[in-house]
Amino acid sequence: MTLALRSRQALLAPLMVLILAGFAGTLHAAEPLRITHGIASGDVTPTGVVIWARASRAAQMMVEYVQTTAPSWPPIRRSGPQVEAKADFTGKVLLDGLAPDAPLSAYSLLWTAQG
Repeated sequence: MTLALRSRQALLAPLMVLILAGFAGTLHAAEPLRITHGIASGDVTPTGVVIWARASRAAQMMVEYVQTTAPSWPPIRRSGPQVEAKADFTGKVLLDGLAPDAPLSAYSLLWTAQG
């Protein structure tokens, strides 16, 4: 009987590892979506700028902004890439067609979780 109990435990141990690994994956996906690096701007031209950031997991990147020369509501929204692990969850959005040499009065980075 002791041998049968040990055999069952030997069979159940790997199964428990797989189950716990599945729960760990589920917990990882439930982590809050965060900006881990950035928000940064660069590649500035008289009529454009690139906004860059890195997320904590897969997400859709978007930027909203308002120009000082033509304030609008709601803000203008530019969709960016869907960031994934193969790109280290990093994305950038080009804001072009801006008024020449005019600052933005505000911009915000938005992430929508994927999966």
